[in-house]
Amino acid sequence: MSSFPTNIYFLGIGGIGMSALARYFLARGHRVYGFDRTQTDLCRTLEKEGANITYDESVLQEEWRGDCQGDALVVRTPAVRENNLIYKHFVDAGFPMKKRSEVLGRITSGMTCLAVAGTHGKTTTTAMLAHLFHAANRQVYAFLGGVAVNYKSNFLEGNEPIVVVEADEFDRSFLHLEPNWAVITNTDSDHLDIYQSKDKLEESFRLFANKAKANGALIVQSEVDIPAKFTYTSGDAIADFKAVDIRIDNGVYVFRLCTPEGDIDHVTLTLPGKHNVENAVAASALALMNGLTLEQVRSGLNTFLGVNRRFVWHHRHADFAVIDDYAHHPSELRALINTVLELYPQKKIALVFQPHLYSRTRDFVDEFAAELDRVDAPALLPVYAARENPDEGMDSSEIIKRMKNVSAVEVDFPFIGEWLEKENPDVVVSAGAGDVDQCMSDLLSFIQKKSVR
Repeated sequence: MSSFPTNIYFLGIGGIGMSALARYFLARGHRVYGFDRTQTDLCRTLEKEGANITYDESVLQEEWRGDCQGDALVVRTPAVRENNLIYKHFVDAGFPMKKRSEVLGRITSGMTCLAVAGTHGKTTTTAMLAHLFHAANRQVYAFLGGVAVNYKSNFLEGNEPIVVVEADEFDRSFLHLEPNWAVITNTDSDHLDIYQSKDKLEESFRLFANKAKANGALIVQSEVDIPAKFTYTSGDAIADFKAVDIRIDNGVYVFRLCTPEGDIDHVTLTLPGKHNVENAVAASALALMNGLTLEQVRSGLNTFLGVNRRFVWHHRHADFAVIDDYAHHPSELRALINTVLELYPQKKIALVFQPHLYSRTRDFVDEFAAELDRVDAPALLPVYAARENPDEGMDSSEIIKRMKNVSAVEVDFPFIGEWLEKENPDVVVSAGAGDVDQCMSDLLSFIQKKSVR
């Protein structure tokens, strides 16, 4: 692991990847500072852990008006634009500046790196893999793209030179990693504002695949069209690692895990959704190739509690439920809706969806419409712009125009309660990668009132 300056400033410290890096540096005694637009729960937690954060770009912490004794590094995320006043100060003052992905690559370069890539599924798979090691008393480092429920953190401290990382394809970030072992869950189209075409996205995944080192291996989902030493799947497809005899027993997935090292029966997974069974196979494959036993894998999967905002029940009952999920791509939305329909086949389902990015909405407007048509009462919040400028020609109304479901409506946060009273659903789901979870109090309030009627 390379040495770093004493003072580290994070531009966009509240981001899930940035905050994991901040925690890494805090754990090593660095002085950590940062800026973010919003004081989220994650930011408040970082402040409690020792970070000095400002939420006003016109206010720069005093230490950084000088040069921090020449012992400083600025880490930035593309979510912070170049017209940001603090960013401009650092550029004008000549501070050394790196992207988040560059810093992560530098941290992990001296360790055995286990990297999980894919358009979706990578956060849960990475968190599963990290948990399998920690549950087996193997204290590996982990940089996660979500907050693992078991640890209430997106960073796990280690005591051996092995690191588990989520390999993000956005902005080609994962090409800064040098993985010994790598998984690719899928290469579905996304981030076309960066890549312009699916071919260029797939080319980037192939470049990542080629970085897997000779002393490790590449493992891909069986339908991924990239040559690999090993494949994995769930169901009947041919693969080196697979889950078979999948069933639901008292709300828990049960399956047999087949591997080149042998099979193990009665593996249990509490996470809902068949896609998570496949994620579990991928995590198990990497864990088995790096020293864990079949029994340790079975035990670890049984105790994995998931990742925040990945199919989280906020209220769970046989008749009424409130679920929150990070789904923001049509494939993720399909997996979410499939799982809800499987769990609640006879219930009226309402789904509040917040499209994430105008570019993604434009790229997948028809696909979003088709998936949202499958629920009884879909409602769309305004697009969450994130790093983009508003595009009045491609907003939530464009998705509704393509839908066949006459119940589909646009709604804003203040009117969600009114919409729920009108629709009177049994199951309410919030989905999206922005701040859609702000409506959770309204969803819970409605279901709690409904459950006592």
